[in-house]
Amino acid sequence: MVRFVRSLTAVAAVLVFLVSAAAAAEPRVLIEGSGDSQELLRGLAQAFSTAHPELVVEVGESIGSTGGVRAVAGGRSELGRVSRPLNDKERYLGLEYQVFAWSPVVFAANLPGGCLDNLASEQILGLYSGAISNWKELGPCPDQKIYLAVREEGDSSRRVLEQELSGFQEIDTPAGKVIYSTPQTVEILETVPFTLAYVPLAALGGSKLVVFRLDSVAADAAAVLRGDYPAVTPFALVWKKPLSATARMFLDFVGSPAGEKIIRDFGVVPASADLPK
Repeated sequence: MVRFVRSLTAVAAVLVFLVSAAAAAEPRVLIEGSGDSQELLRGLAQAFSTAHPELVVEVGESIGSTGGVRAVAGGRSELGRVSRPLNDKERYLGLEYQVFAWSPVVFAANLPGGCLDNLASEQILGLYSGAISNWKELGPCPDQKIYLAVREEGDSSRRVLEQELSGFQEIDTPAGKVIYSTPQTVEILETVPFTLAYVPLAALGGSKLVVFRLDSVAADAAAVLRGDYPAVTPFALVWKKPLSATARMFLDFVGSPAGEKIIRDFGVVPASADLPK
């Protein structure tokens, strides 16, 4: 009887070991970094996992582009997501860098329907300089205070606006509350009425927020490809060689027709498209 119990115990131990080993060997890729491309990459990862249910691609919560670079350089993540070019210091880390999409940076707001759908550059400067503080000053909108959400200095979207929107960079201290991640900015927009902020279009997903035209130009793929909407940020992935088979398959999927369809469905331009110089 004792020998039988010992045999059962040994078999159980072997089964536990095999299960643990199988779990440890599960092909899994972690992608950490920017919140700008977080929802888009989650959409891509979900479609990839549907096609390859035995493989796992996990897109973590936002830790910023710099956090994504550090996660890959430090070996914590196999892929990092960034929404800007690498800086000089990061180029010496031996990372591969590949843009997979281009997203318009848009101004969006939580507004009642029929209020306003276009902002002129001069109005944006007035908003962020503090000269405009009530929605009724912008158009046929309610007499309501404008709650502004702004991003910290060095943020990817803010950097794009400083480069492409004349006069934006000259505003030393923009009016509004500083928010430190794109997902949090979107959450504030969706939950606080009469709030306005700027975010990459891809981060909005199926949101019902008002996305403004800028100087009467809609922030769509066609306008980006024509060069009519210049406020655009890159979505890229970084990694260290060699890549695992799962990570390489995922990169190939992102650039495939199926992956590019998902990218376009988010209102974003695939990297294979030629942008105006």
